[in-house]
Amino acid sequence: MTPAEKRIVKYCASSSAQFRQAHPKYKPKIPEEQILAVTKNWIQLFDYLAKQPIQIKLLLLPEHPFNSYYLKYKGNTEMVTKIIHHAKKFDNIQILDLRTLFHPPSYNTCEYYIDFAHFNNNGNEIITDKVISWLNETN
Repeated sequence: MTPAEKRIVKYCASSSAQFRQAHPKYKPKIPEEQILAVTKNWIQLFDYLAKQPIQIKLLLLPEHPFNSYYLKYKGNTEMVTKIIHHAKKFDNIQILDLRTLFHPPSYNTCEYYIDFAHFNNNGNEIITDKVISWLNETN
C-alpha cells in the first residue's frame, strides 16, 4: 500500500479499508452482459430525456479512492465514460464533472469524507460552492 493508503486505513479505518489491506488485488466481478445491460439502460434514459422539453443538469460527484480499489468492478470506468460521452451529444443535457475534485497530489481523503460513501462538512461545502457557481453560470 502507498503511504496515503496506509494513512486512510489508520485514520479512516473501516472494515472495507482493512479488507483492502488484506486483499490488495481484489476486484468484484460483474458479468459482461450485466455491464452491457446497465450501459444500455443509461443510454436509453438519456435518449428519452434528450427528447423532452427540459434542461438536464447532470452532476458527477467525487468518490473516495477506496471505491476504485475495492468497490468498483472491472470495466466500470469504461462504462461511465461511454455513458457520459453519449449524454454530451445532447444540447439539453449539461454535465458538471467533479470526479477529480479531491485528487491533488497531496490527497487526504479524511479531509473530505467521513466514510467511503459520504462527504464530511468540508467536502459538502466545497461541492456545494462548485455546484451553485455552475448553476449560476449555466442558467
